[in-house]
Amino acid sequence: MGVKRQTIYALLFAVLLSSCGGTNKVVDPPTPTDTNPLQKIADGWVQYELNNFESAIVLFNEARVLDRTLIDAYNGLGWSYFKDHNLPLSATNFEKVIEDDSTHIDGLVGYALTTFERNEYTLTISTINTLTTVDSLSFNREGFDEYNFQHDNSITSEDIRIILALSYYYSGLFNDAYQQLNIYLDPTTKLDPESATFKSDLLRALKDL
Repeated sequence: MGVKRQTIYALLFAVLLSSCGGTNKVVDPPTPTDTNPLQKIADGWVQYELNNFESAIVLFNEARVLDRTLIDAYNGLGWSYFKDHNLPLSATNFEKVIEDDSTHIDGLVGYALTTFERNEYTLTISTINTLTTVDSLSFNREGFDEYNFQHDNSITSEDIRIILALSYYYSGLFNDAYQQLNIYLDPTTKLDPESATFKSDLLRALKDL
């Protein structure tokens, strides 16, 4: 299990969507005369990791224009738009990544986060279930935190499991949400599905993770 959080939203969105936790140092992007798309992608990730998301978007877009076959340009755009709170464009770029490579782990993770934030819980559930099939080593081991997004190590497989449990809960699939809690997230928490307080107890348990 990871470190306990005060609330699930503090874990997922105050951390994932905020610009906190990184340096505020501003690094100038490469000059526009640079026509190497791979270098632009590399520089885009540098800007992303420095929380300079607008600069990252410019660089990833320039790389995309130079070579539309580079999936990582769309992946970078998906993550940068997510951090910049532009969820429609984030979703569009992650959809392009998944269309080109249905097993792209970072793209699937990003799409799951984006659809969850957009309250598209059915899409979130199907995307995360694809993840658990594609990369079972990272996402199916109880008590392990195998996955870390290489450009933001605050995003882990445990976070994705919590999102899946909440998506089930907000879709009215309370037993499925409880299964995520009981099998993967906190097997020590025992709830009674027949109890009149089961739903509220379950939500409280998820928020206490």
